[in-house]
Amino acid sequence: MGLHKKSVLILIVLCIISTYFTLYTVRAHTIVARYVYEDLEGKTWWRTTPSGSLFPWPKEPGMLQALSKMDEVDLFIYRSLIKPWVLVGLSISMWIVTGLFVSRMVKVRKTPAVVSFITVWLAAMFLALTWGSKFDWPDYVHINYGFPMAWATHVLSTIAGPADIWLIDTAALFIDLLFWLGSMVIGVAIILRFRRGRPLG
Repeated sequence: MGLHKKSVLILIVLCIISTYFTLYTVRAHTIVARYVYEDLEGKTWWRTTPSGSLFPWPKEPGMLQALSKMDEVDLFIYRSLIKPWVLVGLSISMWIVTGLFVSRMVKVRKTPAVVSFITVWLAAMFLALTWGSKFDWPDYVHINYGFPMAWATHVLSTIAGPADIWLIDTAALFIDLLFWLGSMVIGVAIILRFRRGRPLG
């Protein structure tokens, strides 16, 4: 009983951390796409003032139309975690760890088919959310990320010329996660249902 309570507590903590990472990542990428500007010299600024913040929770900058300096902590988070998409990888990894822990709790490790299915499905989800599809349209060259819905669009060129614009759709991201994680749960339930119907041999 004590071990069971400890496992439940660990699962709750993992779910809280995973949820925080996911919400933080979505919020941070949305704010960065809208309010962060890099000049030709490689310096990074907030597009408006007063300055925004990326720690401990992403906060939009003020309404005044003037560049404001990004502090060292925000600059580190932006260049080391957000720009190279490390946060997205961490969020997905946390959900994978949570899923594996759930699998261990319900002892699906004794069902190789379930373990294989979960592993393949999580890998497919990762690829579906991060794989980019380039569309070379006239006056609008862009890369879409996400399946079944594009939750991120990287605009490379517009009618005005070359561009480097990120458009983030948080609703589409949650729909994608719901689709992949929900279908995974359904798949596991189906496998376990058929397994229960088999005679032990």
